This record gives sequence, C-alpha cells and structure tokens, in this order.
Amino acid sequence: MPTQKPLRKAPARKSAKKAASAKVRKKPAPKTIAAKARKKTIVKKTVAAEVTAKPSVAKKAPAKKAAVAAKSKSSVAFAKTNKPVTPLRERPLSPHLSIYRPQITSVLSIMHRGTGVALYLGAFAVAWLIACLGYGPNCFDASLALLNNIPGMIVIYGIIFCLFYHLCNGIRHLAWDIGEGFELPTVTLSGLFVLMVSISLTLAIYLINHPECLQQIQAYL
Repeated sequence: MPTQKPLRKAPARKSAKKAASAKVRKKPAPKTIAAKARKKTIVKKTVAAEVTAKPSVAKKAPAKKAAVAAKSKSSVAFAKTNKPVTPLRERPLSPHLSIYRPQITSVLSIMHRGTGVALYLGAFAVAWLIACLGYGPNCFDASLALLNNIPGMIVIYGIIFCLFYHLCNGIRHLAWDIGEGFELPTVTLSGLFVLMVSISLTLAIYLINHPECLQQIQAYL
C-alpha cells in the first residue's frame, strides 16, 4: 500500500508568525516615547514663560493713568506758551483774485473763458430768433423789436465782440500749442494785438450796419 503524504500546515504557522511580528512593530519604540515627553516639557516651559512675560491688568492701569496725566500736562503747557491757531475761515485761499496783482495774461485768460460762456448763452438767443423766423414774419418782427433798443444793441454787439475775441485768442492758443510765443514780451504784445483786433472788427460790423454813423464820422473828419 502506498503511504499518503501528510497535509502541509506550514502556511498557517507563517501567517501566525507575521501577525505576531506586526504586533511587535506597532508597539512604540522607547526613543519615540522619550521624544514625546521632551516635547511636552518644552511646551509647558514656553507656556509658563508667556504667562510670566505678560503684565497683569492691575499693573497696566497705573501706567495708563500716568501716560494720560503726562499728556494733559503737556497740552496745558503748550496752550500757555503758544498762541491759538487761527481758524481755517480766516486764512487766505490760493490762488485768489484779491491776492495777486492783475496781469495782462491773467486778464486775457479770464476773458477767454468768459467769452466762451457768453457765446454759449448767445447760441440760445440765435436759436430763439430762428424759431421766431419759423413761426412767420410777424413773430420775427416782434422779436427784432425787442432788440431795437440800447440794451438789445449792447447784447448783440457784446456777443459779436465775444465771437471775435474768442476766435483771435484761439488762434493765439494754437500758436502756443506749436511752442511759439511763450516769451514774456511776445505774450504781452500778442494779447494786446488780439484785444485790438477784436474791438476793431466789432466796430467795423457796427459801422456796416449803421452807415449813418459812418457818414457822421466822415463829415466830422
């Protein structure tokens, strides 16, 4: 009779040995235990140092009172030795028209902006006349009758002067944009020239519209 081979139970023994070795590995080593203990002691020492470094509330209160008292004393001393500061309303503004002496450059610059505003308002008057012309000759004649007096003529020729001045001074500004005419004598002469040309063109328009005035001037001469 052939003898039967016994079953092998070696794998079971090996698995038991592996489990036992794994349990042994999971146990912490004595070195790690000592390191953790050291970390705990270091943390305790740092916490104790922070607690001792922080001053108590009772100690802070006298220091605050002393600082407040010192500030009040310094402010009282400053008020006694120094004059009161003038309020902001009494201080002059800069730039201000009442401070600087009027010059031809500043006056002409202000006039340039003022004539621009006047032309903007004059555009409404021209639009009003055009609207009256659209309603018929009667409405247009009535609107002209409102302007056929001294105040109306001042308004009309004032707008004409603003138109010529703004035009001539705009040409002057174009020369400045090129980089010419920035010298002080040139600026003064160009400003006076612009002013004289504007007045001359306005007078020419007035004499063209009123030939009787031109005749009177010729008879007088």
